[in-house]
Amino acid sequence: MNSSTASASPSIRPNGAGKSHLGACRASVETLQRLLDILFPNAQNPDILTVKDVIRRYPLTQLGAPAAAAMEQSRRILRARRDYRQIGLGEFHTGLIYLYWGDSRAAAQQFSTARGQWSLSSDAPAGCLAYFAQGLALQHGYHFEAAMTQFGWTERCLSRQQVGAQAAQLAQLGDELWPLLDEARQAVRPQLWPKEEGPEASPSLSTPPPTPHVDEPTAESVVSPVAEPEPDSIPDGPPVPLPISNLSRTHPAHPAGPVPGHTPTDDRYTWYVVHKRRDALLPDITEGTWVLVDSESAPWEEGAGQELVVIAGEQPDIGSVMVRPRTTTLAQRPYCYLGFRNPATNGAADRELILDDSGHALTVPNMLLMGIVVGFWHSVIT
Repeated sequence: MNSSTASASPSIRPNGAGKSHLGACRASVETLQRLLDILFPNAQNPDILTVKDVIRRYPLTQLGAPAAAAMEQSRRILRARRDYRQIGLGEFHTGLIYLYWGDSRAAAQQFSTARGQWSLSSDAPAGCLAYFAQGLALQHGYHFEAAMTQFGWTERCLSRQQVGAQAAQLAQLGDELWPLLDEARQAVRPQLWPKEEGPEASPSLSTPPPTPHVDEPTAESVVSPVAEPEPDSIPDGPPVPLPISNLSRTHPAHPAGPVPGHTPTDDRYTWYVVHKRRDALLPDITEGTWVLVDSESAPWEEGAGQELVVIAGEQPDIGSVMVRPRTTTLAQRPYCYLGFRNPATNGAADRELILDDSGHALTVPNMLLMGIVVGFWHSVIT
């Protein structure tokens, strides 16, 4: 990255425009890349498109159609492998690409998507970085209140107690991130409150406006006024129709899903909703979150790694995150849970399941695999 166009400070100037705004965005990209290297040292995945790749491969079009097609291809390759940590890393790099070229809104969305993928792999340090990155992107887009919300989540995430390797990673990240978080908040806080205008800028409401000077009319300038029609003489026109909306139209055979304006048309995918939680397993998956499940990937296939799944059975209170299907006809067991299944070993027909935050794997008899989780629909709170 050209150091002449970026500095290490993540702060922005709200009144800046053009090159100054782009330079501030690229400064944040440099800062976020440095923080990302702490969590993913020497991470070289040729299937992940980075800022340097776009600069090198597309010097003429830059963030144009070829780069957009390359990002979509990278996303498809990573998602096919179902490695949530690498998927999140790819989404984060896509956010850096958007931010490098000044598209802060798209960058904020990509950082949020990256955090969702990292939550599936229970990667708390990476989730903290995603919160901070989304806050910086919102700050560059002048959404200061939303940026402060993300910075608050960053502080909360950095303050959580972790164990093992994640505790060491979080401590190392915190050494670099805490000062940057304080600096970002100091840059945003003055923009949150409207400034009071003085009397010279805003006239007093008690002072009447000056009476404009009007020349006396002459005989040549006097024009007979046009009589306005009486109210009874105005014809009644047709009433203005209400605007037409397709968002509320649903077909009886296809109940409405959580995404406005969309109804399921493929029997392969099924929506579930989280309706009860008991512990810290998958902390970002809150009650009311919709879960999209691929039911055709349900067989217990050999060779796949750990996967996030929805399972159903007859035993109550064996899982931390309970879900229920969008339609009751799909429930083949009275209880459905969200959890992880470990890779099959020694040719075993059943895989071990992780259904709570203890991380202990267990084999539950008579469990039915409803499908593999492929996405979520969260309620957005800013």
